[in-house]
Amino acid sequence: MGFRFNTMRIGPLQFDRPFRISRYRGPGAWTGGGASLLPGNTDNLALHAVVMIVGGPLANLLSGSALLLMPFSKGYFSWAFVFCSIIGGVVELLIPFRTPFLVSDASRIWMLLRNRQHGERWLAILKLGAELNEGKMPESLSAGFLAKAVAVRDLSPDTVTAYAFAYSAAFHRHNDVEAAQALETCLQFSTCVATALREALMSDAAVFQARKRKRIDLAEQWLASMPQTTQRPGLRSRVQAAILEAQGDNQGALTKLEEVEKAVRTLPNQAQRELSLRFLRRWQSDLRPP
Repeated sequence: MGFRFNTMRIGPLQFDRPFRISRYRGPGAWTGGGASLLPGNTDNLALHAVVMIVGGPLANLLSGSALLLMPFSKGYFSWAFVFCSIIGGVVELLIPFRTPFLVSDASRIWMLLRNRQHGERWLAILKLGAELNEGKMPESLSAGFLAKAVAVRDLSPDTVTAYAFAYSAAFHRHNDVEAAQALETCLQFSTCVATALREALMSDAAVFQARKRKRIDLAEQWLASMPQTTQRPGLRSRVQAAILEAQGDNQGALTKLEEVEKAVRTLPNQAQRELSLRFLRRWQSDLRPP
């Protein structure tokens, strides 16, 4: 369908492109899983996305049914696999539901087929993610997709993701007013995203206050409210680097960014790691004398 593999999780095991295994410690670590795919082009994207989504529960139904029809005596684990696969496939395919952190496959399908604005927002988010993975910098993201992504605001993870793209684009275009508005929206709806993303938003808020507003006091307040150990490494160090920069200590900021770089290099997802390193290189270049 024109989508390419990005990451997959089975319980606590996460597999990232191209083939890197790590341990997942977020919500649902022992009870769920999922796959992340990115679109390669925009031709008939909505239709291709529907088929891609249907593929998940369809694989459940086919694998469960195949085992059920096999002519051999089945034990407890075989029956458990059959039951979970078929029930899981039916629920995901036919029953729309949404939690603060999860949108079911049926909800996505219904959104794409019947709710045009929400469907276009989700497709725009997928395409913006694909553009970043292809090497585009945030200020070069497609304006049309950004507009569709922020056209809807509701209590869902999609709102936070969409406005995070908008914040990054405005931040790197040096449009501080627009960046502040987008970041404020992310923070307003941050209750519906996982802890790791909330921590990243807190880090962004602190960095924005220090680098753009020179409000060291507010940056320090954000830093104090962050946990000592964040789920994604390096978030506190980047805040400390921004505070040092605002204080005029560029060399100290560069030293802190070296800590951030070491943390970034441990990220299992190759695309996320390379994107973070590109952002880091730009920041380091801003700090070094001409």
